[in-house]
Amino acid sequence: MDIRVRIASLATGMKNFASERPVSPVAMLLVWMLSMTLMQPVVVAAEAELEASPARTDIVPAARQANSVAIITIEGPIDRWTVLSVERRMKKAESIGADAIVFELNTPGGEVGAVLEICNAIKNSPIPNTVAWVRPDAYSGGAIIALACREIVVAEYATMGDALPVMASPITGLQALPAEERQKILAPLLAEVVDSARRRGYDEKLVQGFVMLGVELWLVEHVETGERLFVDEYEYELLVGETPERVRPTMASGATAGERFQSTVSDDSIAQLKEEVDANVSTPSARPVISGDQRGKWKLVEYATDGATPLTLKTAELERFGFSADTIRNDTELIEFFGGADSRRFDRTWSETLARFLSSLPVRGLLIVVLLLSLFLEMASPGLGVPGAIAGGALLALFAPAVMVNAAAWWALAAVVTGILLVLVEVLVIPGFGVFGIGGLIMLLGGLIGLLAGPDVLSPGEPGAGSRLAWATATIVLALFSSIGGMWLIARHMGSVPFMNRLVLTTQGDNGSGSSMLAAMGSAHPQIGVEIGDVGVAHTSLRPSGSAEFGDRLVDVVCEYGFIEAGSAVRVVSVTKYRVAVEPAESDGAQA
Repeated sequence: MDIRVRIASLATGMKNFASERPVSPVAMLLVWMLSMTLMQPVVVAAEAELEASPARTDIVPAARQANSVAIITIEGPIDRWTVLSVERRMKKAESIGADAIVFELNTPGGEVGAVLEICNAIKNSPIPNTVAWVRPDAYSGGAIIALACREIVVAEYATMGDALPVMASPITGLQALPAEERQKILAPLLAEVVDSARRRGYDEKLVQGFVMLGVELWLVEHVETGERLFVDEYEYELLVGETPERVRPTMASGATAGERFQSTVSDDSIAQLKEEVDANVSTPSARPVISGDQRGKWKLVEYATDGATPLTLKTAELERFGFSADTIRNDTELIEFFGGADSRRFDRTWSETLARFLSSLPVRGLLIVVLLLSLFLEMASPGLGVPGAIAGGALLALFAPAVMVNAAAWWALAAVVTGILLVLVEVLVIPGFGVFGIGGLIMLLGGLIGLLAGPDVLSPGEPGAGSRLAWATATIVLALFSSIGGMWLIARHMGSVPFMNRLVLTTQGDNGSGSSMLAAMGSAHPQIGVEIGDVGVAHTSLRPSGSAEFGDRLVDVVCEYGFIEAGSAVRVVSVTKYRVAVEPAESDGAQA
């Protein structure tokens, strides 16, 4: 039985007992004391029941109420890996039958394309009950994602805003975008935040201040209905009939009070942007049409922002301006907010974290160095296998994460593989260094640049493509010089490094001591004891690489043409720092 029913029943029984017969004051006092004694455990039980029971659903709006809540964390920079992870977790929430999805945001923002993809996923989700939990910061792209959700809740100390598009450099940090690129990026961002404002009931003028400068606004209130509205200077003059006074704005600003901020974006550009927004946003606007007929019906509340800085709001301002629906401190209060009884967290997996780490520019540069050094070792010691396996692993680590998120065009992978094959053909099959070697290097480096710069780097007019191409090229050049230095060190000192000298074959000198063939590469003339014209015997099958005996020396060789079986006579036809080439020798007159 409900605890309230039990209390009411007990009280009714006491009332009936007192009304059935006349009693003295002493008896009434005894009855009252008895009733208090009997009701004490009921009251204690009632308190325990209320504490243990979930929040009452009758005070939660129907559109918000949920019995199963999925919490998806978005933490750190937002990139293509974030998109892949968020979409995977949203599908997981759908599969378990979640009634609501909470996006817990603690992010400085990230890539514009990735942010817009997440916003589209939220708005197209079959679970419309989406809530952004700003805990504690949602800057830049995080603010745009928060606006895309049906509701926003905030932590006790939270910050949201400053979504001004900028260009990030690995060395110089944040940089201002050129005017043309800024204009190109602003259009989709403005369309996104205006669409979110119209869908979720935010002021569509105010949200524009998150993504661009020069959004100067006054807050006015209808004298009869109490409706509040943010208006610009032109609309203010229509409603009030006078030029607005510029005092210190209520929102944080870097400009001097009383001075009008001069935006770097021209009025013509702003007008063009507004036209593009109106053309690209299909959601109808509920904002009242401002005209001179409404003059005198609105009054000034405050000078809100002068547009000198991108809009950045704290917890109190987010609540005052209608962005935040509530302040949520922990998961328990979050469940009470939904009137539900169950929640489940969906965090990023370790594999997604590893893939993001491998996709970072410094790690990719290091992998490229490992790839080039391993290829050098494999070509210097044909048939060894270990350097080739390391090179294959480095190539897999370079391309696998990018292919998973469709961030690398297949042409880049094809170019790298083809380039490696051409270099191998040049080194192992065709003597000298000609068309195959040069063409292979060009394809190898071109494919690696395409991997680092992204698949859209060749698209005309792509914002930031030039910068990404420059940084990718610089990374490849740095990795190439590092690899060349590593090759020189390996050639000079491989034989003297413990354990590493076991990776290559050695030749025996007259004194019986071993000397690494790679060490011989450091000299102008390789001292491996063979000259052009020397005749020996194939120690292993040459298909095309293997080893041959020349007197008491065992030398790594490469068959110049075709294949040679073990035990066949061979003749040295060329000797370089990196290879000894042989051909079949006539048995007549040949002394092995």
